[in-house]
Amino acid sequence: MLSIRKFVKKIGSHSYLLLELIIALTLVVLCVLPYLRIPSGVVREELLFIQRLALQHVSDRTCALVKERIYTKELSWEQICHPKEKKVLVMEDVVSLPVKELAQQRYSRRCYLYSTGKKGPNNEEYRLVTIKIVFKRIPGKLSFFSNQSKKPLRFAYQFFITQEPQKADLHNASPVSKT
Repeated sequence: MLSIRKFVKKIGSHSYLLLELIIALTLVVLCVLPYLRIPSGVVREELLFIQRLALQHVSDRTCALVKERIYTKELSWEQICHPKEKKVLVMEDVVSLPVKELAQQRYSRRCYLYSTGKKGPNNEEYRLVTIKIVFKRIPGKLSFFSNQSKKPLRFAYQFFITQEPQKADLHNASPVSKT
């Protein structure tokens, strides 16, 4: 009978040790988890910043393309003269980001153009042209670091442009005869 009491006493002391071990491991895990989340959050925010920066770069190139189309007269003066309420859709396509980690993300790009203007004293027309570029993420395969927001990213650019009145061509004018 004495040996059974000793055996039950030994088992009882080990159960407390196991319970203490489980509590200690739980406390360690609860203290370590926040330290593991901080670096992954920093990496996520950094990749989202790179994504926004890459979209801004694509937006800058889009603005340069629209300006080139204006200066080469591919966009007519009538298309430029639309007010804000009647924006002109200048470009609509799909782009993917040139960053390797973000290459699977595709965006629809829409570029709108409108302007406001006034006439000058010598009949020239001055216009403030506004280019609005909107990027909306096309749903697809999501990665851990992708931005899941459905909110489109918008960029706006403004510049002044002038149209001078057409001057009479003096070389082709017909001579006036006096009689």
